[in-house]
Amino acid sequence: SAALAPGARGCCYEVGGEVFEALARAGIPLERAARPYLHPDGALTRAVDLATGIAARLIARGLDPRRIDVAAECTICGGERFHSHRRSGEAAGRMAGAIALDARAR
Repeated sequence: SAALAPGARGCCYEVGGEVFEALARAGIPLERAARPYLHPDGALTRAVDLATGIAARLIARGLDPRRIDVAAECTICGGERFHSHRRSGEAAGRMAGAIALDARAR
């Protein structure tokens, strides 16, 4: 099973070409993760939805999609419920996550 927490989503996570290249090298399927992004100045750029890309990679590696739980919330536009450096800059708080393996699941 996999759970993908709230994070920067395709609605807001504008990135440059170097990020797309790094994601491709990491095996993230950009055809699933990339989104067009309309910049506030009217320019059309690209954004990435990391959770969608990670879920697609997990499925490609054999994980049953029914065992993947993806949080829909975007930490950038999701309001004050989440800390976001992209939204608040240096004033943003910090979040942490933990991963644990259940020894019984081996």
